Amino acid sequence: MSKSALLGAYQVLSVLAILAGAGGMGLSFLSMACAELPEIVAGGAGFIAGSILVGTGLISLAIFSFTGVWLARDSHPPVSGDSEDLSALE
Repeated sequence: MSKSALLGAYQVLSVLAILAGAGGMGLSFLSMACAELPEIVAGGAGFIAGSILVGTGLISLAIFSFTGVWLARDSHPPVSGDSEDLSALE
């Protein structure tokens, strides 16, 4: 597989993680609407798990979108000692 195909697969998985987390957060509100304490606690745990999935998906999308810039340029990211122009990052 090429690098761009792997990057696309990673982006799809990141979006799926965001959607699964958002769906889990939405469904957890159904459990929190009950009057019994164990169901409220279970709904809160589901909400926290969903928020972790959403946050992780957003972070991975941010990382992979930055990686895509370097794949398009067909070069490596600059290292602190590189003399390469950093104006492309702005």
